[in-house]
This record gives sequence, C-alpha cells and structure tokens, in this order.
Amino acid sequence: VCLFNIFVPRFQNSVQFKNWLLIGNLIHAIGLLLVGPEQSLGLPMSLWVISVALALLGIATGYALPPAIPELIRLGEKIYPGEQERLSDMSAGFFAASIQSGQLMGPIVGGILVQNMGFPRSATLLSCFQFVTILLYIFGGYSENYSFLPCLKKSQKGQPLLDDADMYRAPKG
Repeated sequence: VCLFNIFVPRFQNSVQFKNWLLIGNLIHAIGLLLVGPEQSLGLPMSLWVISVALALLGIATGYALPPAIPELIRLGEKIYPGEQERLSDMSAGFFAASIQSGQLMGPIVGGILVQNMGFPRSATLLSCFQFVTILLYIFGGYSENYSFLPCLKKSQKGQPLLDDADMYRAPKG
C-alpha cells in the first residue's frame, strides 16, 4: 500500500483531480464497509477480509488527499475569480483545519458509535455517510455549472474574501 501511494501522484497528472477524489472516496467507502463487515453483507469477519479493507483504506488515502487542495482552489475560483493566491492560502488552511478536526472528533464520535452500535454497524454507518458525501460532491461540486455555495458573494478586486475580515482589528478611538 505504501509503494502504491508513492506512485499515485505520478498518475494524477493525466486525470482530473475531481475524478481522483471520487475514486478515492469510493474506495474508502468500500473499505469501510469491509473493515468490520456487517452481518447483513454476508461476509465473514476474518483476518483476510479486514486486511483487504485496511489496504483499501490506505490506497484510498493516496487517491483522495493529494488532489484535495487543488480541487478546493478550483471550486473557490468559481466564487472568487482572480484570487489565486488568497484561495491557495484559504484552501490549505481549510484542508488542515478539516484534517485536524477529523483527528479530534474521529475518536470521540467513533467511540460513541461503537459503544452504542458495535463496531461492524458503526463502520457501515460511516460508510453510508461517505456514500452520501460522494453524492453531494457529484451533484454539488463536481459539475462545472453549479451554485455550490449561493450564500457567498463574488469577490471584487481589492475587496476581502470574507466580509468579517475587519472584526479582529482593535476599535478606533
């Protein structure tokens, strides 16, 4: 899996980032289904099934994480045209905040789910959430013509990307 993840960025140059994100998230969702196979799926809970699932989760990381920031920038350019440098900074910050939030909340939410539902059912539930995320991306952000975030205003040259940019300045007077 580690060797596969080294070579994935080389292949990504020939395929659009959004396709890599979809492939990675789909592989990840399938891996979550297999990691603690729900009894209703009919798969045995054995070492080989769990090993395949963990390999799929590792491979999915190589597909989904590297193109995440460029894809955030692509989506942001639809709302803030001509703000490449600012979008790059904001996308990297949003990506880092998302990863850190997941590392903080993952064990908490996962522990609650496992305690109340058991591991196989909670892994299946998280896989279902991932499939919903894939559908939201396909119907919301994948297309070139969309209104993904209608609440945001388009940027004008010289205007801050966020309306509340001055809220941290000290009051005058």
